[in-house]
Amino acid sequence: PNPFPYLINLASPSNKKIFRVIDQNTATTSNTNKSNSNYSFEIYNQDGFDFSISTEGKHGSIYTDSQFGSFSWSCDERFIVYTAETPSLASRSISFFDSQSTTTSTTIQSTENRNVENIENVGSKYEYQQDFGESFIGFGWPSIYLFDIEKKQIYDLRNLLANNNLLAFYPIFSPTNARQLIFVAFEKPIRKYGIIHCINRPSSIYQLTIPTNYNFVNANVKKIDYSIDCDPNCLAKLITVEHCDWGCFNPLFSIDGNSIFYFTSSSTATHSSAIILRQAFLDSHSAIKFRTIIDVVDLVENDNSFPGLFRPQTSKATFISANYLITTTCWRSKRKIILIDVNKMNDQAISCLNLNHQFSNLNLEFCSAQIIECNEIGLVVELTSPNIPAFIIFTTTQSILEGSPNWKFITQPYQSDKLNLQEKIGFDLFKVFPKEPTISKSGQVSRLSFESFYIYNKENVDNYAPLLVFNHGGPHACLELIFYAFAISFVLKGFVVLFTNYRGSIGFGQTELLSLTGKIGKQDIADTLQSINQFLEQSQIKIDKQKLIVCGGSHGGFITAHLIAQQPDMFKAAILRNPVLNIITFIVSTDIPEWALVEALGAEEYENEFLKTNNNNDNNNQQKLNVNTIINLQEKYYEKLYRASPISLVNNIKTPCLFILGANDKRVPYYQSIEFNSILVSRGIPTRVLFYEEGHGFLKQHLDTDSWINSFIWIQNYLQSNPQ
Repeated sequence: PNPFPYLINLASPSNKKIFRVIDQNTATTSNTNKSNSNYSFEIYNQDGFDFSISTEGKHGSIYTDSQFGSFSWSCDERFIVYTAETPSLASRSISFFDSQSTTTSTTIQSTENRNVENIENVGSKYEYQQDFGESFIGFGWPSIYLFDIEKKQIYDLRNLLANNNLLAFYPIFSPTNARQLIFVAFEKPIRKYGIIHCINRPSSIYQLTIPTNYNFVNANVKKIDYSIDCDPNCLAKLITVEHCDWGCFNPLFSIDGNSIFYFTSSSTATHSSAIILRQAFLDSHSAIKFRTIIDVVDLVENDNSFPGLFRPQTSKATFISANYLITTTCWRSKRKIILIDVNKMNDQAISCLNLNHQFSNLNLEFCSAQIIECNEIGLVVELTSPNIPAFIIFTTTQSILEGSPNWKFITQPYQSDKLNLQEKIGFDLFKVFPKEPTISKSGQVSRLSFESFYIYNKENVDNYAPLLVFNHGGPHACLELIFYAFAISFVLKGFVVLFTNYRGSIGFGQTELLSLTGKIGKQDIADTLQSINQFLEQSQIKIDKQKLIVCGGSHGGFITAHLIAQQPDMFKAAILRNPVLNIITFIVSTDIPEWALVEALGAEEYENEFLKTNNNNDNNNQQKLNVNTIINLQEKYYEKLYRASPISLVNNIKTPCLFILGANDKRVPYYQSIEFNSILVSRGIPTRVLFYEEGHGFLKQHLDTDSWINSFIWIQNYLQSNPQ
């Protein structure tokens, strides 16, 4: 039996009740059909188990991810609201060849024996259903559902949305009003695009009041953020500042319930960008007022300055008092826990939680932290660094507010008599100042550095080690100072592993991030080469310059391919994991086609040429993605996309290449790697292709480990024996 059978285990506000969700779906349940799913809801009180109900027939799969999913108790502890997949037409349909014995309500009989609904459903079984792409295969229509504990019933709240095209998710109850909740929503698009790692998808925040009569027809739906298409039933008017808010996510109520706080993407173009934190005041007697707490930092003053908020959605913000929010942010190459004083603004509102002083024996100066859980009682944190696997610590919320957190171990750092990682494994961080300065939109020159770090074996510094260069994807992501198991494996085998956060990485300010758009294949390559050369010239560790290996996945695979094409004699072997290789074929097969236009042409050109303005009667001139112009590109763009692609330089490549591909990859479909590999094979370049039943990121541990073992064997086959 599963020792952890509960999908969700959520205590009520008073801690007197517990809500648990058990996934009843069998291993044979289709991975692509999320419309038919079954869960068991259990309620426990102070006396123990109270009752359980089944969700069968009510909705499809429950969303438990950080982007769509949330579970929230009402303050009177009568209701729980959550997000689940709406049953699709296809899930209720049959084909023309299904027999009566294999169907439930619809059979293929004579016309006079069928009702209208059954006639419409016959033959719809194989109708294509759009979904949200990578990591959300089969998920395409989220909606919010209400579990009434008193009536022991589950209600579909779609009738309360006042707009049938709304895809609603992430519901949160007010802490002071048991009938009021907020949720995030966006309109059903013509084409659904990939969602994961894309915080810039257009979305709005709504306020909803549940009626007391339970007819779920007349609802008080009040718009508190902008709408792509203003619904006439919305009670609140649009606010001017809303036009700056492209994608809103992770809202939460203030403790008194009088306002909400939410994050919004600062860029309509890039999938990741600096994030804005706003407050909206919920006054039913006047227009909603907004206040910006943390804004974008366009030009970071120096390497020690606050660069702006990046990636807080990986750990949801939580109030630890009426005045303080706690969350995490990517701050250069570290992931830090920050306190935000909501009464202040920008860098004056930010303070970092000190984690190192109590763990000086662990040398956590260059550690990264992640919030696991936080409430009014305490904070649970995961700590890690490049030579310390993750361990978990705890402190009370009160001690944080008093400025002197007293940390306690929940799990101890890894220790072994056979392998002391801190004694054996070393790492260091260094700054790289780009040769070409970065220019902001306003024409100001940024003198900010980017960062690289390397991991090495302390016992092997004089032995002319081979160097493995690892490139991150995104490109607007970051290689944080955390524990990388694959890197440690290579280091223990005698390698040094080098990581680079080239310009365009998150955590270094908005100017640096946007500087890469329109320059992929050039600026990212120049930064990576500068990092490699600076390391080889300045490091005290002896490196065999004839034993350089390069590896990367997604955009990191794009960089890898460009490096071996632009520097054909530099690397002995290459590992390409689900790489972007041909942007022209990529754009018509990926779940994020606009990525190609933003990164290859530039954010400004994309916004000017590929977003259209939606002019409505309400004067809400909100831009939308123009599907037609993205797919049916004008001829003038094809050459730019081709020149930015590694395939334009494929004939330069001499380096043996190992391709590691996911058969179910929706983000970077494997076809272009097969194409690229065929060209290399025709030219006599050694290659190998590994094909796994995985998506874009490898989630199954045994498959990911298999891929890295194969990578090590591939590399060893092409390393020279004599150091230089």
